[in-house]
Amino acid sequence: MAQRSRSSVLVAGIKVAMQTPPVRSGKRVIFVTLDDGYGCSDSTFFPDAQGDYASTLYSTSLLLIRGVTRRTGARGISLRATGAWDLRAAYESWRTKESTLAI
Repeated sequence: MAQRSRSSVLVAGIKVAMQTPPVRSGKRVIFVTLDDGYGCSDSTFFPDAQGDYASTLYSTSLLLIRGVTRRTGARGISLRATGAWDLRAAYESWRTKESTLAI
């Protein structure tokens, strides 16, 4: 809760929900909820962030999500996602020092 607006953060956890509700513009927006064992966090993937990451979102249950925060009140925060990776693959890449993730 100490993050300011426009802070870049990483969130990791198990995907517990994913929705792609219809929107008037016809552009798809993906909402992902992760549980990290301490609580849930919601991330929003707007069309500009979906191209490289949509297949990962649909095929992986353990995710690492990069995003930018936006304060929505004294205790509220939202995350505009800018990237997503399979958490297991990201960890293995980091562990073997072969990481090419642009985080």
